[in-house]
Parts: sequence; C-alpha cells; structure tokens
Amino acid sequence: MTDSEKATIYNGLVPYVSAGEVSMTQSAAGVVVANGDVDIRQAGTNALIVSGNVSIRQGGSQMTIASGNVAITQGGTGLAVGRAVQATGSTIGMAVGRNVSISEDSRVIFAPGGAAAFGVGVAVGLFILGRTFRR
Repeated sequence: MTDSEKATIYNGLVPYVSAGEVSMTQSAAGVVVANGDVDIRQAGTNALIVSGNVSIRQGGSQMTIASGNVAITQGGTGLAVGRAVQATGSTIGMAVGRNVSISEDSRVIFAPGGAAAFGVGVAVGLFILGRTFRR
C-alpha cells in the first residue's frame, strides 16, 4: 500500500501495515506505520508509529509513538508517546507527552516525572556496576 491510501483491516491478522491512515477492528498487527491517523477498536498491535493521531478503544499496543495525540479508552499500552496522552479506563506503562491526562479509573505506572527518575536511577546503577567490575 502507498502512504496515501487508507488501510482498513477487519477480523484480520497482518504482520506489517504501512499506509496513510489505518483503521483496525477486531484484528491484530505486528507493526503499524501511518502518515495519518490510526483508529484501533478491539484490536492489538506490537508497535504503532504514527505521524497523526492515535485512537485506541478496547484494544492495545505494546508501543505507541505518535507526533499527534494519543487517546486510549478501555485499553492499554506499554509506552505511549505523543503531543498529548489521554487515558480513560486504561492502563499505560509509561506515558510521555506535553499534556498527560489520566482519568481516575486509569493507571499509569510511570508518568513523565517517574519515568525521568527511573531513568536516572538505572543510569546511576549501571555506572556503579561498571566501575565495580572494571577493576
């Protein structure tokens, strides 16, 4: 498919999708790359790399990276990166964005501040281990 086309996947299993816009319903995909918006309903992906906005409803993705907004309703993702990340009734491992909005019935394991603290902790730990085993 070319980047100007829209890919619509219903009840399917595909390893790789590259299109302008992607719509998935009750499907699974390995990697989704889109130059436009992506809409996922009751579907899942391993990785989403999107130039536009991402909407996930009752679905999930292991990694979601978007230059636009990421909205997740009753779903989940391990990593959500976007201009704005919004979660309603969802679970997110790590959320990174200018505006992260999490409803009361959602969970985020690492918000931006927690993610930064975790990264610093891992870096310091690896530094100490490196200095210890160098001798």
